[in-house]
Amino acid sequence: MSDKLQLFLFDWSGTISDDRRPVYEANRRMRRGYGIPTVSFEEWIATVTGNAYDAFLALGVDVTERELNENYLARLSEVVAEGVRPEAYLDAADAMAKLSALGHPIGVVSSHPQSHLSNEAERYGIHSRFDVISGDHRDKTPELVRLCAEYGVDPRSACYVGDMTFDVRAAKRAGMRSFAVTTGYHPRELLETESPDGLFDSLTELTTFFSPSR
Repeated sequence: MSDKLQLFLFDWSGTISDDRRPVYEANRRMRRGYGIPTVSFEEWIATVTGNAYDAFLALGVDVTERELNENYLARLSEVVAEGVRPEAYLDAADAMAKLSALGHPIGVVSSHPQSHLSNEAERYGIHSRFDVISGDHRDKTPELVRLCAEYGVDPRSACYVGDMTFDVRAAKRAGMRSFAVTTGYHPRELLETESPDGLFDSLTELTTFFSPSR
């Protein structure tokens, strides 16, 4: 498989970084601030959307995207400062090292705040594995298309790996191969409804699929 792919792009939250608890806590604080009833972690994750702005729009919050994103970033920063920190999935460093050895560009395209992306990648010790780390994307498709053009790669020879149905859809809209992992926000049953090109239970399983020996 790897000999057919020339660009590997990844989502961050729920794919490389397990930030479900801090993101939930940030959302819980925002709900309280907007006068919206809070829900349990299990209730929240069952209905989570691709980004905070869309989620709170659906809840009837009437603020600008900039205002809401600034609020989200402030609440998330509070949570992290209090010690509820995201952590890299245990196999993330090894998986990125194996992909890096293939000699093709690797990048991140995420809705996660850019500052947090860079800080987390540095803390996880994998920042140097990425040729590009691009955050703050409500709609990831334009950035996926842009990066394919920047690296001179036909989208059909590139892939995007995520953990949510929105990631699979973004990859397909960009004309890329779509892959998903079941370790993040959306369960296997939900991801299967989008028919990704590959569905894996870990980054280790995914990198084995990309192995030149296949």
